[in-house]
Amino acid sequence: MVHTVSGIVLHRLWRMSAASDTPAEARAVIGEMVAQVRAIARKFFDRFGTEPLKKSPNGPTVQAPPHKAIRR
Repeated sequence: MVHTVSGIVLHRLWRMSAASDTPAEARAVIGEMVAQVRAIARKFFDRFGTEPLKKSPNGPTVQAPPHKAIRR
């Protein structure tokens, strides 16, 4: 099975795997994907912040304003 992810998605997965309770198998797969990208484009991850996120970016839930019913 082949999966394609964008560079920014891989970067996010890499940072989140270091900051959260990520299963070992997922951490290994993400690590290998990062290694493959670095083998081709050595400075790819240096363009963005590379430190692990200190906590999940999913902060408090924001309530959306109520929708008005559409009458037809």
